[in-house]
Amino acid sequence: MRGCNSHRDLKEAQALAGGQNRYLNEVKASYAYARVQFSPWSPMKLKIKKGNFNLETVPFKGWVLGHFIDKSSPFYNVDFEIKWARHHKGEIKEARLETPARTLSILISGKQITKFFSTDEEVVLENEGDYLFYQPNVPHVNEYPKDTLLLVIRWPSIPIQKQIILLPPKSYS
Repeated sequence: MRGCNSHRDLKEAQALAGGQNRYLNEVKASYAYARVQFSPWSPMKLKIKKGNFNLETVPFKGWVLGHFIDKSSPFYNVDFEIKWARHHKGEIKEARLETPARTLSILISGKQITKFFSTDEEVVLENEGDYLFYQPNVPHVNEYPKDTLLLVIRWPSIPIQKQIILLPPKSYS
């Protein structure tokens, strides 16, 4: 059993690719390189994990992937965070100022109403696939008039302090 030496294996893959067409050559080389990297004799083995985010994300309030997950987990990541966000009918999330992350919320089911204080704008997500993106430092409040499920992506994944803004949330129902 031989180990993988990335540079040597890439050169070997390029040699195996052969041929005249440069693009086809690169595709063949990439495929051959991947075959060598993930072969059964490679020290780097592809890991598979199956589970249920409804059950497994409870300790992290729905957060699935990010810097706060144990480093031995395949879900540890410092580049971005993912949240399986389940909210109950009538829930209101207090106004927050989150820094320095960008946020993308994608509606899977239900309804989310977001009020942005800086622009006095209200955004409603109510159709499957509706999304909301906002930059860092944008104070807002979320209300859920129905049971709601969102996929939230936030980047970068770094420890941040969330400041609670002391403004009373208004009902949007």
